[in-house]
Amino acid sequence: MSGDTCQFPSEMLDVFRTALSRFVVLVFASVGNGIFIYGEKRKFLRSPSGMALDKITMISSLRNALSVPEQRGGWFYRQTAYLQFIWNLNYRNKYTFKMNTLDVEVPQDERVWSAIRTTVDEQSQQGNSGDSKVELFKSLKEKMEALWDKMKARMNFTVLNCIGWVTFHVLNLFWRSVQFNETQIQTLKAQIEECPHPVVYLPLHKSHFDYIIYTWMLYRTGLKMPIQAAGENLNIFLFGFIINRMGGLLSAVVKAFRNKHIEDALLVPVGLSYERIVEAGYPNEILGKPKVPESFFYTLFSTLKLFLQWKKCNMRLDFGQPVSLRKFFNQHKDVFGPLTDEERSAAESSQVEFLRNGLNVRRMPRTYTGPLFGMDYVDEQERLFVSALAKHMVHDAGRYCSVMSTHVLAAVLLYGIPSNGATYSNALKNFEWICAQCQKRGRDLGFYCQAEDAFQYSLDLFGNEIAPVRNTFVEDSSVNGRSSETLWISSPHGNMEALIELSFLANNLMSSFNFEGILAVSIQTLVGKLTHGKLSGHGNKSFFYDENYRTKFLTNTGLSLKRPDLEDRCLGLVELLGFETVLYPPCASASQGVREAIQSFEEDILHIPNNNQGNEEEPFDNDDGAMKLILTESSLRKLEFFQRILAPTIATYAYSVQFARNLGDERISEQDFVRKCLDVMSSRIAAGREKIRLCLNSDTLKNSLKLWVKWHLLDTAADEASGARVFFLHPRVADDDEMLDKMEERVLMYRV
Repeated sequence: MSGDTCQFPSEMLDVFRTALSRFVVLVFASVGNGIFIYGEKRKFLRSPSGMALDKITMISSLRNALSVPEQRGGWFYRQTAYLQFIWNLNYRNKYTFKMNTLDVEVPQDERVWSAIRTTVDEQSQQGNSGDSKVELFKSLKEKMEALWDKMKARMNFTVLNCIGWVTFHVLNLFWRSVQFNETQIQTLKAQIEECPHPVVYLPLHKSHFDYIIYTWMLYRTGLKMPIQAAGENLNIFLFGFIINRMGGLLSAVVKAFRNKHIEDALLVPVGLSYERIVEAGYPNEILGKPKVPESFFYTLFSTLKLFLQWKKCNMRLDFGQPVSLRKFFNQHKDVFGPLTDEERSAAESSQVEFLRNGLNVRRMPRTYTGPLFGMDYVDEQERLFVSALAKHMVHDAGRYCSVMSTHVLAAVLLYGIPSNGATYSNALKNFEWICAQCQKRGRDLGFYCQAEDAFQYSLDLFGNEIAPVRNTFVEDSSVNGRSSETLWISSPHGNMEALIELSFLANNLMSSFNFEGILAVSIQTLVGKLTHGKLSGHGNKSFFYDENYRTKFLTNTGLSLKRPDLEDRCLGLVELLGFETVLYPPCASASQGVREAIQSFEEDILHIPNNNQGNEEEPFDNDDGAMKLILTESSLRKLEFFQRILAPTIATYAYSVQFARNLGDERISEQDFVRKCLDVMSSRIAAGREKIRLCLNSDTLKNSLKLWVKWHLLDTAADEASGARVFFLHPRVADDDEMLDKMEERVLMYRV
């Protein structure tokens, strides 16, 4: 198979046959071995350390969602445990309102009919339709009803219970356990019962499994099912039917609140953590390859292929602290005030305009992929409020995500050990150190066992394709310099898909180290400036990677940095990464994050004299806020770890800015820009001139374009022929080489 395309029917039929035979064997084996027996007999519910999950729950409030109370009785009762569990949920009684309420109210809403009447009058005046007003009105009414019938949710309890039962068994095929925190569920239930307002669940979109897992989890724990807001791309045979009957857009909720259609809403951040990457096509998307459109057969084929290649692993689901929309609004009401009567009237008119455009096929594309209310219909204050709220929720959801053992091992392989690998014991020490750093920052570990057991479990789960392990001989000074055999662990340098998976997993915990990474890079660049490039410089040559520079750096005992310069350098990098991730919530600031990172470095990397007043052995004057670097191998290793976190992203931005400034008079689409940049980077990697292979990232290149437009390095316009968005050098800098040099240097100064 090449790329994401499948050769039908030969390869697909082979996959179907293999999957079917494996499934049949698994089902027959499960009856005898107790896989579908839901109590103490479930053999695969043991953690890698040998500690049963039931024993873990004695220590914490973790539960396995795949395990249900054991049914008393014979073989039949054990085999129908899931069915009896679902029957006892009595889910229908949890809904006190009629499911067809919205089905009646929405089509009869005055704004809908106003949009229809306005469209009829406009088209009649323009003479664009030869039909009479009555015929046109009837046509638009039918179109409105068809549109509403297509997008509305249909809660069907029979279908819901069948899907719940099937999901129990399907998840058993893919997952060793689906862990959740019972305390979080009980707290959430209590808060929802006290709040009579709508509840909106906001998960991070890590895979298409997200909304399936958390929706099923709400169903399994007895909470009300949410109405799913899914894109047109998921309206495919069978799966679209399921999603439609298993049932929020944030901007729509905010608009309803500001227009006083709802008094409040409860926003719940949802964090999901996977031990392995789920989306098979994710590496290809990162490498810029065209995404295969969702379809029934492709989805079925991908699922079966995943089933054949998948190693059972664990996942964790966490519900964060719910946020009251009204309280959040009141905290920021000085910036985002309530709508006046005139603004509310204009907002309602804009909704009518949107509906009218949706009914007018000549003015709206056949498939509308934009937001529910386009940017033209959202006032600036509301847009900023939605942006601030979204950042807050994304930051919270990321913080609530548990750190799985594979996330830590991925960070070790990418950032914690040298590029040529390390011994098993050294890699394990890095694993333990990263775990301690995560806990120090308030992150919850998704495993409760000895670090060595979790480390070995992750190695086994990855296999040699992702985490190559080999026997080698190293010199051991403890035995008179003789060589001894040991295990050697390295990262998969030649396997780009494996590197992308490691990066995806490591990013789940690296968000906790972003400011430390920013500080480490800034220290490195200032060191190069202070030593006039003798100890640092652009490219891959630095004291982190070059032993000669490292030796010189360690012998330079008088190196100090001015705090204002360091903070300014950090804030510049924060701006550079503004479109990459949510570095801090709206209630905090970049300066606060930088100061906290400096404080965390104070223990063993930076010596700050102001914090040691009264020390007669103070080595230098600190009137200018100087800080002295602690020059040891240990401090350099920590700096190297933090710096390597951001190295791929900065490298990608460096290639992007260099390509952008050399556009000249060319106008280029986003797709072509990404493709050409990736080609340049790939050629340099193949030639050995670029060591950071993870700089190949189409998402980062797309984000960089947003920054260049913000900086006025690039400008955008619609192509006259195709109507597609194109980028070109901003007229303000197109003929100004000095300005282009300055913009390029703003990025390259952070290149290590």
